[in-house]
Amino acid sequence: MFQFAAGSDWFLAFLRTKVLPSVAKYLLSLDAVKKFIFPLLSQTGINYRHSSLSQHAGDEDFKVKAGDRMPYFLVDGQSVYDKLQQPKFHLLVFSDAPGDFQALKTEIESQEAELVDFNALSLYPHVAEAFGTDKAFHVLLRPDSYIGYISTESSLNELQLYLSDFVRYS
Repeated sequence: MFQFAAGSDWFLAFLRTKVLPSVAKYLLSLDAVKKFIFPLLSQTGINYRHSSLSQHAGDEDFKVKAGDRMPYFLVDGQSVYDKLQQPKFHLLVFSDAPGDFQALKTEIESQEAELVDFNALSLYPHVAEAFGTDKAFHVLLRPDSYIGYISTESSLNELQLYLSDFVRYS
């Protein structure tokens, strides 16, 4: 591959400069090729589903699984990633009634504030479609924006168990 990309052989140089650009332009105009190539080049297709950092209890009914990168979508006109700037874990609660999670927010902010950022977000139809559910749920994102776990059960115990397994070495 290096010889093809950098070699001085006249035939390889001809292929590299005259043939490959036309072939690549044609191939990249095909939707099937774009759908295959984009996740590879952008690295958004990488997942860690089989990593020990991914807990799958509770993600069976979701399109997105623990170990996947957080999908991109807009929240109030901004990227969801705009809310994930702090270098810490992020607990994202998706619900049509974010007030239901006020007690959980208070507990997290009093006990886990140094490690976890809490965000309550509306369960918009495009979010429900991305995750494959219209029921309230929450997602624990690792600092690298990959999902640690997804659950419809919201409790501080579940969060603390995850943190004790993977963050706190006692």
